[in-house]
Amino acid sequence: NINLRTIFYIATGVLIIWLLFLNRTILTPFILAMIFAYIFTPLINLFYKRLRVPRIASIILVYILLIGSAVLVTDLVTRAVIKDFLGLRNNFDGFVMSLQRDINTLPDIVRPYVQDYIDYYAGSNVVEKTPISPLPLFSRAFFGILSLFIFLFSSFFFLKDGHRMIDRLLSIFPEKNRKE
Repeated sequence: NINLRTIFYIATGVLIIWLLFLNRTILTPFILAMIFAYIFTPLINLFYKRLRVPRIASIILVYILLIGSAVLVTDLVTRAVIKDFLGLRNNFDGFVMSLQRDINTLPDIVRPYVQDYIDYYAGSNVVEKTPISPLPLFSRAFFGILSLFIFLFSSFFFLKDGHRMIDRLLSIFPEKNRKE
């Protein structure tokens, strides 16, 4: 038996989910910041309660450790990728040279097609042939940087005052329903 109150709650829930879906790009940094704060709150509490480091200093210390680790890992991975890419480029150049030498052994009917492919891929840079507008790249980079700052800023406050936020949220509900 469904009453009017249940229908209202279901409609309100669907409306809230729909609004959250429409604003998902705006809410993503905040949701990620909440998850980040949930994961790293025990580490902040360890520094704050056991080691007696002030809470803000603990958060900054964790940020420095995480950003330093990310920079180090990115540097190591980037160096490995560049090294592998240069090796791949050298192997590709050797492959194209061997194709140039062996093109005369191909049948006459196939030779012009193979030569066209070799000229296209080895004769010039393929990236230069594809027109790319810098505007979408710039807007994506700007939005990514803005999202990163929103994430860092909001996660800082979730880590700093998260327990107060939860207490304030719970104070909205009647005393007898707070446990639930």
